[in-house]
Amino acid sequence: MRLLVIVILIASSGWSAYWFVGKSIRQAALNNWFNEKSENGWDVQNTLHLRGFPNRFDAIIEDINLNNPKSGLKWSADRLEILQLSYKPNHFIVLGPLEQKLQIFDQKLFITSKKLRGSLVFQKDSEHELDRSTISSEKLIINTSTDTFFAAEKIILALRKKNNTENVEEKSTEEELDDPVNIEDDPNVLKSEIDDIRKSIVSMSVGQPERTSNIVKEWLEQPAPEPPASAESSGEQAAPEEEPTEDK
Repeated sequence: MRLLVIVILIASSGWSAYWFVGKSIRQAALNNWFNEKSENGWDVQNTLHLRGFPNRFDAIIEDINLNNPKSGLKWSADRLEILQLSYKPNHFIVLGPLEQKLQIFDQKLFITSKKLRGSLVFQKDSEHELDRSTISSEKLIINTSTDTFFAAEKIILALRKKNNTENVEEKSTEEELDDPVNIEDDPNVLKSEIDDIRKSIVSMSVGQPERTSNIVKEWLEQPAPEPPASAESSGEQAAPEEEPTEDK
């Protein structure tokens, strides 16, 4: 029994040390990014918090103001969340701001949405190479200072890296493979992406349900999009063929 307690204490201490080291690395990386912007002439204001012990790294950035006087680009937002499982470092869930302002020279855009989130999955052997991503928004409205520029009830965008493969025969002749199925052609791919995001968020909420945001809870309650009905079920049924009759 004493040995079991010692093993548990050692494992807990090791995991705690891993989490705090990971937190320090991520916090330093974000602070370095903001500091680089400041050194390049940007006006940077933000409040950064990292939490999520023991199984998550949640970066909460609030009161964001980025201003580049040289290019005339300004961006401000109330809150941005970057969620990451501690045992799945290549997958990020991003909860975007519900209200944000973007200014390019004299053109000002006011962007609001009921929900704005994204999923980014990077290659396991590369920190900067994106494997797939999904971005979704509900009730997205983009207003200018005088009029509504764009409005959409629901938007879902999905991207997946295309694997380039070749089929080479023994006679040194190459045959082109069929084009991979696009997300637009196969809605099951998009459904799989959304299910993958939801599973990750469920894992993120384990152990800390009180810290799971309302946006995530509402998202989990929504059903995944149904694939479109096939032409056989939606189309009219073909009339049965009449058997030929012989003339008497």
